[in-house]
Amino acid sequence: MEIREMLINKINQIAVATRIIGNKGTNHPAGQQRVLEVLHKEDGLIQSYLAEVLDLRPSSLAELVKKLEMKNAVTRIEDAQDKRIKRVYLTPSGRAHIEQLLQHNGRQDNLFEGLTESELQSLNTLLDKVMASWNDELRQQTNRFMNPGKRLEKMEQFKQAIFEQTGKDMNELTFKELRSLRRDMFRRGAHNGTDK
Repeated sequence: MEIREMLINKINQIAVATRIIGNKGTNHPAGQQRVLEVLHKEDGLIQSYLAEVLDLRPSSLAELVKKLEMKNAVTRIEDAQDKRIKRVYLTPSGRAHIEQLLQHNGRQDNLFEGLTESELQSLNTLLDKVMASWNDELRQQTNRFMNPGKRLEKMEQFKQAIFEQTGKDMNELTFKELRSLRRDMFRRGAHNGTDK
């Protein structure tokens, strides 16, 4: 077996192990869990921004939110200033569930128990090097599966960059303007690593 094939097999096993550990104790599919994780970081987001953070079509997010509402994990509330806008909030049971899940996910450290801190740093450096060699299309596709908390941080940086460039808040832009601006900023490298 060639070394590249062995590495791919091992990386796939690690990915499976990560999903097994991450999904233990959850009754929510991965998409719903990602919504809960983002709301845990910043509750009360408007649906369009939440869709952008999760890189989902608004209709796909609406379906996820509807399912989470049926499970009493989230609630949608009209914005006080603009009744057309719905904000999504965690319910007390949704918050308790995601906090329990995040506490459980902290146990993923045992994936790396066999490595010293120095070896972990070396592995991290090597993986960065592998990812740096990817083309833009692969980088964008894999970015869709970025940890929602990290994606939210990147989106906040993106929001700030939009304001600096246009003088407008991101919520004042149409979905089409936002997509166009995002592509333009990515091409110019202004995302500051959002799509890495």
